[in-house]
Amino acid sequence: ADPAAKGGRCICVVGTVHAGSPAASAGLREGDSVLRFGDVDGWSFTSIESSIVPLVKEAVAASRQLPVEVTRVESGTEVRIERHTLQLSPRAWEGSGFVGCVLHPHF
Repeated sequence: ADPAAKGGRCICVVGTVHAGSPAASAGLREGDSVLRFGDVDGWSFTSIESSIVPLVKEAVAASRQLPVEVTRVESGTEVRIERHTLQLSPRAWEGSGFVGCVLHPHF
């Protein structure tokens, strides 16, 4: 599939990831581009508030993991873009919210 197609487009970008949070435990990193969050992708995404927040609340209520597909730039001897599917377990933790990271809209 063409990653530039709407289904593979970035729906939001990860901002600050708080230490000890569910997001940190899942391996989310600041700067990750989120392509899919649970069953929300570029086709079904409308906004963080209307598409992702309800999904997180449902996952917390059901103690369910959400797969989060991201792309990230890895820099080592050469810069490359890698795609990862991470398992996020939203839950109450010592910080605020159920995820523990900031999600920024992607335009």
